[in-house]
Amino acid sequence: SNTVSFNNGMKTKGMQAVSFNGMDLFLLNSDKGWLELENIDLSGVKAVIAAAGWQEAPKLAYDFEVRAGTPEGEVIGKGRMDPSPAGTPGGAVVIPLTGKVDGKTNLYISYAVEQGKDPEQFALVNVTFN
Repeated sequence: SNTVSFNNGMKTKGMQAVSFNGMDLFLLNSDKGWLELENIDLSGVKAVIAAAGWQEAPKLAYDFEVRAGTPEGEVIGKGRMDPSPAGTPGGAVVIPLTGKVDGKTNLYISYAVEQGKDPEQFALVNVTFN
């Protein structure tokens, strides 16, 4: 499958693993952080889509990056989740890949809240590779 579900054994920083309705999610509960996806093959992949869910739609923008190898590795894609209208049950962050990775590698999906703002509570649900 091209969709990767989460589990509470995954390496993260600035995120908290929770289970909700039988799904493992990661709450983005810091102003920045990352999630490691191990041993991913990006052959033919043009974009990473991170599905997000919340109880109250975020009123802030969040910037996302896909990095190769380490949390500080080469940035191979960038995306942004803009504020969502009230009542919206969830959304997605589309991160077009602009860098090339050969073979399998560890990927890091990193995020940062709008500079100078306090984070709002929402969760990443899964990641899809297209």
